[in-house]
Amino acid sequence: MARSAERPRNSSSHSNRRLTYFAKVFLILLAVTGLFAIPVNASSAFQLSQSQYLFPSSGSNTYRIGAQIQDAVCGSTCNYFNNTGARTTVQVVSEPVVGCLSYWVSDDSAANIWGQVGYYICNSSTPVAFYQIWNLNSYSVLTTGTTTVSTGYHTFSMYSQSGGNTWAYALDGTVFGTYDMGSSISKGTYPAQAVSEEGYVSGPWNPAQVTFTTAVETYQTSNTFPSGNGWYAPPSA
Repeated sequence: MARSAERPRNSSSHSNRRLTYFAKVFLILLAVTGLFAIPVNASSAFQLSQSQYLFPSSGSNTYRIGAQIQDAVCGSTCNYFNNTGARTTVQVVSEPVVGCLSYWVSDDSAANIWGQVGYYICNSSTPVAFYQIWNLNSYSVLTTGTTTVSTGYHTFSMYSQSGGNTWAYALDGTVFGTYDMGSSISKGTYPAQAVSEEGYVSGPWNPAQVTFTTAVETYQTSNTFPSGNGWYAPPSA
């Protein structure tokens, strides 16, 4: 959750408690364990609505819900799965949190270097923008970066710079970190995803309602998409 990131695997064994936990696939908010990928229209807004869950208490569990693009969604000759970047626009809120709460977008390069960018709140009420990068071949954290972020709607993006292997991690178009992802194209194990995550809690809880105005957009070039350079919202995720 608070993208105190977790590795794209499981959330129980990594020592970097502040920014460490993505599992390869999401865990649904109602289950302590389990795998799922929810079909959500990525080209339109979606809300993570309030439910009957209580305020969080500390623990070791992680819960996720979100959307992901699907392979070959634009036909037989192209797809959004192959791209050179991903971004999401999400509402940044401030609320008291025990454990960690985060919202982020992620993408996986052809070299199986996986990155995420978004914001988290950990054991406080102050949101922090962050990015974190994992090597999925060794399931190890490569680097993490943070910057300040205000409440309101913000766009978090990660993308190949000038068609090279170095990817930028940006908040509202302002780059606050770069990293050599080993490839300029996303063709890795996991598709681009937009996720809400609750981490280091004893059970699922009820956060404030947050809106993703667009769940996932991918950056395409003439090498990956017939329409050429630009950000595109897939019709389904």
